[in-house]
Amino acid sequence: EDDGGEDDGGIRSHLSVSILAHVTELPLTTLRRALLALSVGRMPVLCRRGAIPLRCSASIAAEDVFWVNPSYQPPASVVVIARVVDRPQLATQAGGNGGEGRSVRDRATAIDAAVVRVMKAREKLAVDELVQEVTSSIGVFTPTHTDVKARLEHLIDSQYIERDEGNAALLVYVP
Repeated sequence: EDDGGEDDGGIRSHLSVSILAHVTELPLTTLRRALLALSVGRMPVLCRRGAIPLRCSASIAAEDVFWVNPSYQPPASVVVIARVVDRPQLATQAGGNGGEGRSVRDRATAIDAAVVRVMKAREKLAVDELVQEVTSSIGVFTPTHTDVKARLEHLIDSQYIERDEGNAALLVYVP
């Protein structure tokens, strides 16, 4: 690693996040997401020097410095850079702080518990009715229709519930 910061052509080769933000005029969140995508993986395009090693933290500070990885060799003629997705923001219901501090896993567990609770009481129920009951029974947050359906599929795979043999739109509780 060369600490000089300039290559032979007088072009600055080591750039901090703050300089990149100024030059590119990108919003800081977009720039950080792009830099993270380019600096992680098996063969990163960019190298990074920061206060916190990249393996320990996915956060990028303004004083972190990036440069082109001199040992980067693209494995093919087309290079695919993985997209970095922001962590999902936890929605809260109006007037409350119900979703703060809960992880996605906690929400999945809450949906699973609500499904099992409703199915245990009703034993046989149509999918759409079950989704409505689960959505209304969870008071801490409001799960989306897609989230509940995904958890239903998980519970079917885990054999807590099963589809009715005669009607695929009905679900049956497995005791």
